[in-house]
Formats: sequence, structure tokens, C-alpha cells
Amino acid sequence: MGEEFLNRVYKTREIQAEENKKETDEIEQGVRQMIETILGRLKENRPVFDVAAILPTGSFYEGTKVGAPQEFDLMLTLAKLSKPDRITLHPGCSVWYPYIKVQPGVEFPQEFMFNMFYDGEHKDKDFLGSPRILVQEFWKEIEKVLDSLRKSSFELKMRQGTMSLVPCENRKLQFLYRHKFEYESGLPEKYDAEREKSMYPVRFLYIDVDLMLAIDHPSVESVLHMSGFPKHFEELLRKHKCHVIPKSCHKDHMAQKHCWFVTFSSIEREVVSKMDLHHKKCYKILKSLISSDISISRKCMNLSSHTLKTAFLFHVYGETQGTGCSNSKTLSTCIMDVLNYLSSNLFHTRMPCFFARDMNTWGQ
Repeated sequence: MGEEFLNRVYKTREIQAEENKKETDEIEQGVRQMIETILGRLKENRPVFDVAAILPTGSFYEGTKVGAPQEFDLMLTLAKLSKPDRITLHPGCSVWYPYIKVQPGVEFPQEFMFNMFYDGEHKDKDFLGSPRILVQEFWKEIEKVLDSLRKSSFELKMRQGTMSLVPCENRKLQFLYRHKFEYESGLPEKYDAEREKSMYPVRFLYIDVDLMLAIDHPSVESVLHMSGFPKHFEELLRKHKCHVIPKSCHKDHMAQKHCWFVTFSSIEREVVSKMDLHHKKCYKILKSLISSDISISRKCMNLSSHTLKTAFLFHVYGETQGTGCSNSKTLSTCIMDVLNYLSSNLFHTRMPCFFARDMNTWGQ
């Protein structure tokens, strides 16, 4: 795998597009304002979905986004359950897939609680029920808010353009950004057509926003005592914490209805964003060649961008502290190291999570 080829990929895939940083920042701020408006209406309609914090995650905020700023990932912490002493976690399918027990005195709608009767007695009534039901209701209420805003022709006006709502599909928000061109008398004197092709501003841009409900993990100390968590990241864990999200595990190809999932997305954002430019370039090249091309439904292994990110984290930071890639090797050397790591894991059908080393992301 030659350096010339990899550098060519980096350029021809428009990974190296010269972004108009002001417009990119404005788009991100516009997305934030749109989300805040939607969540404000949502809180009025259904207080159970009051959001305590909007946490940025994903490639845009990690500095590894390939192409235009058209995808954003945000985690929303539920205010009612994210305060101290609101919940406790209990063993589910594993320590990383726990059950959530709501503490006495905390009011939460019964429709989202475990609803099972044994011999006429309501068992485990203080535990949250299926995460799927909570997520379904969340998006049902989001749709109501969007319908109301669309009827009022809601549009966010910004300095360089406008942002409006687009009907969403597959539990994902979509906005339309339109740039406000100001060339009143033709093109500027130094207009460069070839340069303009690889630069923002864009005439219009459809923007997808993934929203993930979350609850603050109630005990950082308990995470630090788990054997799978790498202890040299303790400081980052205390700074950013971790969260529990409505994502069930699978056993025998069946979703386990009442498990939630412990995620380290907030910590991942920081460690990826701090990767050096050389490794970010390697990551972007490989992501553009692999992740987007094999995102096939019902695939037997999840070789998603997150799997690739995990492999790069192990490459850069190592299995243990101080064992990662410490010098800027050639692009091909680092990329081959990552591919070999993925190949070995595929052979053994095991892919550890970077912050939960005893968990196999391709199965329990």
C-alpha cells in the first residue's frame, strides 16, 4: 500500500477539502439552536423528556469528519434520572448491560417501568422496562413538536444562511441549510472555479442529526473497580463521566428487552480529538475506503466507523499505558497495523471495547 496512493485517496475523496471555518461553526451553532428549540417545546409537552445536558459526540466533534459538516451526533441526558441518587444499576446480561432501578421517591411514568406480574404480584416494579418503549415515545413526541414547528413555518436565520426543518425518517432529525450568496454583481474578481469545487460555502446542505437519550452513570467509583476499564484513564472518566443509554444487548440473535448499555462516548470524544494529525489522517483515509463501503444491513460483523475507531484507539494508545504507536510512521505502516489488528480480531470473532476491555462488541 503505497504512500502516493494513500495521499491521492486523501485528496480525491475530498477529505482534505478546505473548509470555510466560519460557516462550519455557524452550521454547528445553528444545529444546536434548532435542537434547543425542539427540546424546549418537548419539555413543555412531555416533562419526562426534560434534558439536563446536550453532549456532543461523534466524528464532527472528534475532528475526524470526512467531507461536509452534514452529520452530527448528540447525547441527551434525562434530567429526571441524571441527578444524584435517582437510579442504581443492577447486573443484567453483563456489567456493561445493566438493569436500571429507579430509587424510592423518584417519579417516573409507569408506562416506562417494568410491568410483569407473577402470581398476581407486581414484580420489579421499580425497574425501568424496555428501552425500546422509551425511545419510541421520545420520537413520537419529537414528531409532534416538528409538525407544530413546520406548521408555523419555523426557520432559523443566521448570518450566512438559513436552517429549516425537513421531515425526519428512521429516528433521525434532518435540517436543510441554505447559504445566502451575496455576489450581487457576478463572481468576485479572484474567483477560482476549481478551488470553489472543494470549498465551502455550499449552496444547500441536508444535515442529519442523531439524538441518543442517556442517563448519567450513578457511580464512577463502581466503573473504576470493573476489571475491563483501563485504570490509566481514571482522570478522564472523573472529568467526563460515562452514561447509560437505551441500547439492549443480544443473545442468540434476540434482543434482551430490559438491558441498557454503559457508553464512554464522552471520553472517546476527547481521546480521539487528541490524536495527532498523522493518525487522524490515517483514520480518515481508512474510514473513507472501508466504513462507508461496507455498511450493509444484516451483515454478520459490524465493521462500522465505530469499530474502526476502536481499532485506531488501540493502535494509538496501546493495550496498556505507553505501548501505543509513539512515533509518526508512514501512512501505510500505521494503516497496515490497524488492518492486521482488525483481521486478527475477525479471525477470533472478538472485538474488545476500548474502555470496556472484557466486553466483546461482536457479542457477549
